[in-house]
Amino acid sequence: TKTAAVFQGRSWTFRECDELVENLRSHLVRDFDVQKGDTVAMLLPNCFAYFIAYWATVKIGAIVTPVNIRLRASELEHVVTNSEANVVFVHADCWADARETLAGVPQILRFITVGFEHEESASFEELIAGNAGAVDDPAIAGEDVAILMHTSGTTGKPKGAVMRNCDLLFNVKCAIIAQSFRHEDIHLLVVPMFHATALYSMLPSCAYLGSTVVITPENNVRELAKLIEQQRVTTFFGVPTMFHFLATLKGLEEFDLSSLRLIAYAGSTMPPSTIQRLRERLPGVA
Repeated sequence: TKTAAVFQGRSWTFRECDELVENLRSHLVRDFDVQKGDTVAMLLPNCFAYFIAYWATVKIGAIVTPVNIRLRASELEHVVTNSEANVVFVHADCWADARETLAGVPQILRFITVGFEHEESASFEELIAGNAGAVDDPAIAGEDVAILMHTSGTTGKPKGAVMRNCDLLFNVKCAIIAQSFRHEDIHLLVVPMFHATALYSMLPSCAYLGSTVVITPENNVRELAKLIEQQRVTTFFGVPTMFHFLATLKGLEEFDLSSLRLIAYAGSTMPPSTIQRLRERLPGVA
């Protein structure tokens, strides 16, 4: 009955999430013939659908392939082709730009739409609403691949980096030790869910510890401060630019951020002046 996920003001318990995951998993297996070792691509911004699709895919023993929603057409086509995905979750915000590109992918793609309907495609909302029937639990080993994460392609085209289940568990244990993650934590998930931090550490750590994740695509720091106050968020992972805007936000004192205990950043170097300013304005945060 504990809250597992929060998105756009709505919350779901672990039991509710598990039911939705099982509904989607059964449809993926029965209707889309997704089996252990198959690849499922996700062209989605941060949203609750990503959370459910991630776990449904993992519980099949299939491989999650996150797709950066900011990719150029040629890169998008390469990632989906290279991953050999046959099923793609696609969000309404991404469809207009991706539709023509995905039509050029050599393998036959079947789409699961999120937030819109399209002929010859299945609706995510409809799939999670009803169970297609029980499916067998696969034997999933630590050495089995869980995620195929493509690199930024700084030395050519993006390359698929393999993350096994045992690697994810290693990341979870490291995150718990390094960040002192707790069962009681409420994590703000604002970093892109197509990125390593979210899929390698945040989501599996929340499941491992039974903690809560507040999912948002928002990057306006005033709105994020409001969300931290409303949801009593305890950890905030982001990039240095985001924390610069937070440290210099006018009226930051208007928000009750007393629940926040940890700020962490990655992606680039953080100016010492920003760290100092954050310490002054948020003295209770490590």
